[in-house]
Amino acid sequence: MTDTWCSSGVLSSTGDLVSTGGYREGIRSIRLMNRCDNCDFQENVNGLAAMRWYATQHMLENGSFILVGGRGAQNYEIIPPGKLQFQVQQFGLNFLVETEDEKENNLYPFVNLLPDGNVFIFANDRSVIIDPYSGKTIRELPVLAGGSRNYPASGMSVLLPINLNIPNPEDVDAEVIVCGANTKDAFKYSEFPPRQLFPALKDCGRIFVNKQGAQWDIEEMTSPRVMGDILLLPTGDILIINGAKPGTSAWDATEEPNLMPLLYRPNKPKGQRFKKLTPTQIPRMYHSVSAVLPDGKILVAESNTHALYDFQAKYPTDLRVEN
Repeated sequence: MTDTWCSSGVLSSTGDLVSTGGYREGIRSIRLMNRCDNCDFQENVNGLAAMRWYATQHMLENGSFILVGGRGAQNYEIIPPGKLQFQVQQFGLNFLVETEDEKENNLYPFVNLLPDGNVFIFANDRSVIIDPYSGKTIRELPVLAGGSRNYPASGMSVLLPINLNIPNPEDVDAEVIVCGANTKDAFKYSEFPPRQLFPALKDCGRIFVNKQGAQWDIEEMTSPRVMGDILLLPTGDILIINGAKPGTSAWDATEEPNLMPLLYRPNKPKGQRFKKLTPTQIPRMYHSVSAVLPDGKILVAESNTHALYDFQAKYPTDLRVEN
C-alpha cells in the first residue's frame, strides 16, 4: 500500500473504508477496505484527478465523497463509493486560492453537508456554501476574526445536532461551531528554532450557516486550545479533548498539553455551556486521534510531536490507546 501520511479517510454508507491521497506515490491514490474478515486494501495509485495531501474528505447525500483542497490543490473533486476507476469530476475552487496565507493556514478545511444537499467549507478564517455538483458558490459567510483555524494553526469544528422535527424541511437550521487554533502568523514563528510559541486561541464561533445574514456568535472556552479534537456525542453534547495551549500543528511546534476535557452543551444558555471534566494524565498533542465508538465510549490514541519516534523527549512519542 502507498504512503498514507496526511491522507484522508471516511467510512462509506455501507461501512467500508475509503481512503484517499497521502504522500509521494500515495498522493493521488484511492484505497478501499471492505468489511470482511480476510479483506485487504484494494488500491488505484492514480485514481484521483489531483494530488491530495492534507485534503478533507466528506460524504455527500448520494453516498459519493467530496475531496476538498490539499497542498497545492485549489479545487475539489467527487468520487463515487466502492470504485477505484471512474470518470473525473473536478471543479476549481478560487476560495482556496483566496484563503492561502504565506504559511497556508487553509489545509484540511472544515467541510459539512447541509440539509439541502449543499456543502459548507471553512478555510483559514472564511467560509462559503457551494453546490458540489455544479461548482457554483451560493454564498460567502462573514469572516471569523481572531486567527487561522485550519492547518497548521489547527482549530476544530463540528456541525451541531440538527432538529429534523420541523414541518417544513426548508426551515431546518444548520449551525456550525469553530473553536481554538492560533493567530495567522503563529506557524511562521513555531516552525523552526528558535521557536516562539504563541498562546492558542480560546474562543469559539457559532453561526447558522444556511440563514441569510447570519453572523458569528462568539464565546470562550475555559482555556486556550490548538490541535484539539471535537466530537459529537450520542447525547447531542460536544466533547472537546486533546491538544495543547500554545503553538501550532507540525513537528515540535508546541509545548504544554491541554489535559482538560470540556463538555460543551449547545442548548444551554450562553455562559453555561462549557463544563470541565476530569483531566487526563496523558498528553495528546500532534498526531493524536479520537473517535466515538458504537457504545458511546471515546477511543483516544497516540501522540507524537516529533518527526521521528522519540521516547526520550520531554513529550515522548506515545503509542498508548485508551477509552
